[in-house]
Amino acid sequence: MTFCKNCGNKLTEEAFMGYCSLNCLGGLSKGKTHPKREQYKSVHPFLSFDYHGVSLYEAKTRIVDDIIESFESGVEEVRLIHGYKHGQAIEAYIWQKSGLHREVRALRPDISFRIQKGSTRGVTSIRF
Repeated sequence: MTFCKNCGNKLTEEAFMGYCSLNCLGGLSKGKTHPKREQYKSVHPFLSFDYHGVSLYEAKTRIVDDIIESFESGVEEVRLIHGYKHGQAIEAYIWQKSGLHREVRALRPDISFRIQKGSTRGVTSIRF
């Protein structure tokens, strides 16, 4: 016996791609979350953003926006991939007290986070 991927109802012969009806299939594309998505979020509660090949000016803007959006979405950790072989300007900006911390706090003083070394060189983790 199989069940609908969206609502969990028992599938009938009219089932379509693992969903009990077109409403369940269409509901996923209209912003409804898949029930397993919450399960996935609790197992992998982090997001990764890659800034390879991005100028420092563009990276500053994107990093601040990504941090604020991640905090608002309830993510526990953000991994910023900045690389290290072609300069460390982005990494320096992230780690400086007058850099990322200051800009995020200027826009959103309610956000507090901790900057940590990532699992590999060229990666920095931010935990909320």
